[in-house]
Amino acid sequence: MKRLKHEVTVLSHNLNEEFFEALSSTPTATEGQARPGEGSQACDLALHRAAYNGDVDELRRLLPNMSLLQKLQFDPQGNTALHVAVIRHQYEAIRLLLEAGLPPDAKNARRWNSLDEAVALNDVEASKLLYTRLLADAKRAKREKKAQLVAVMRQLPDFSMELHWELGSPLFGLLLRCYAPDDTYHVYKLGDRLRVDGTLMGLEEHRHSLIPHYKRGRFSLLVDAGVSPTTAFLVDHCTRSYFDLYHERKAHLKGIDREVAEMLAEGASKVRVADADFDFKPVKNWRGRQVTEKIDGWQTEVYEASGFLSASTWLKVPVQLPPATSFDQYLQLQLPPDEVAEIASDPLATLQKEQHRGSRWPGDAKPGTGTSACTTASSSTSGGRQGAATAQRFSSRCWLAHGYPVSLAQMIPLLEVVAAGNKHFAQAAAFLRRFPSHTYFPTRVQVPLLWTVYLQLGFRRFSLLGADPADQPALLPDFFELPAGYRLDRFQDGDLLQQNAAPLLERLDSGGAP
Repeated sequence: MKRLKHEVTVLSHNLNEEFFEALSSTPTATEGQARPGEGSQACDLALHRAAYNGDVDELRRLLPNMSLLQKLQFDPQGNTALHVAVIRHQYEAIRLLLEAGLPPDAKNARRWNSLDEAVALNDVEASKLLYTRLLADAKRAKREKKAQLVAVMRQLPDFSMELHWELGSPLFGLLLRCYAPDDTYHVYKLGDRLRVDGTLMGLEEHRHSLIPHYKRGRFSLLVDAGVSPTTAFLVDHCTRSYFDLYHERKAHLKGIDREVAEMLAEGASKVRVADADFDFKPVKNWRGRQVTEKIDGWQTEVYEASGFLSASTWLKVPVQLPPATSFDQYLQLQLPPDEVAEIASDPLATLQKEQHRGSRWPGDAKPGTGTSACTTASSSTSGGRQGAATAQRFSSRCWLAHGYPVSLAQMIPLLEVVAAGNKHFAQAAAFLRRFPSHTYFPTRVQVPLLWTVYLQLGFRRFSLLGADPADQPALLPDFFELPAGYRLDRFQDGDLLQQNAAPLLERLDSGGAP
């Protein structure tokens, strides 16, 4: 029971994307993941040498004639030229490399990006340069997502559907329902407009019981993708108020100086989650035949995703070179190993406790501190001491239907929109990206959230808008507008459910009564 309450507490806070990155991606030698020795042999280490020495003239000569893969080439120490410039505090070289298109999130052989390197070195100027570029890249990515959303909205027919979500567990079963929320969202799409109606409004704060009781009401998420910037309002019909989600997000953004100061104060560390033996296969019955099930009128095939996950905490130690160290001497150094600590039982819960507030790197944990000196020896790119992390098994099921009216590729951007009011849907969208999007649609799917808890989504009652008499209000002009007389409100957190639920769930975890 104590572990169940603890896991539900973790779910009520911001979940970590490292878990879902481990599930939904396989490392490849793409951008930011070049391998040692890749790239032009003619330019072999010339870029690294120029970055090391801060030779801006040589950098200007080399960069225009190099591909991105060549720019991301590793040296024998496993570093890119951008990492080398950071280690040497060559700020003009850092600027030139960023202007030439080297991504600030490119990782070296030890899976640290250049900002991690700057933070470990407590280098304020380098951290600001890299963080500023990272924010600019993030804004560009948001614009691209906005364009993708608009394109999807225009491709889709006008429709309505139900999206039911609940938390489940193969271990705790019905007991989880006593603690966990659930809701059925009614989704309406008309042109570039989207409306999502739900009823879960948070927790009854005055109920004197260890078992949480959830407050029901009416709320709506109103999104207009046809204007720039896209508008998104979370409407509370009970209090006749609304929240401007995009303006709230901007209002609570920290300044670059403050963000960098917090990063430097906390240091650089991560909790890394690795997957193994991942398998996605059809579920068989006792006769060896594939299990099928009818879901909301659709004949579906049942599949199961399973595998093992392990986690460990990595502490980035700074690479501090003696002032007179030449580039050739640097190549012969044995760089300090990273500190690694095993997470034995519940790595995601530990990761949540160490989450770096305001981290710009998905999945990065709260940084720590550490120092180490370099010693002369053969080069090392293995990453240092590695603890054997305990692996734990996870599994989830999905029910796949052929010929669904919309594709999974079209539905994922809409789930990301819904995530503005329920952050679990962002993890669901990331997880669903690994499914085949052309032939199947998951009418029901279990998305792993923790080792023993999953989010179950069910897509129900899809119909073209206007075909169902109950959808007639959605055809009225003001259905997607803010209701008249509602007042603008403010809050401290972008997730209304999270804001209301977190305090009580924290008391539950400590054994206190609300």
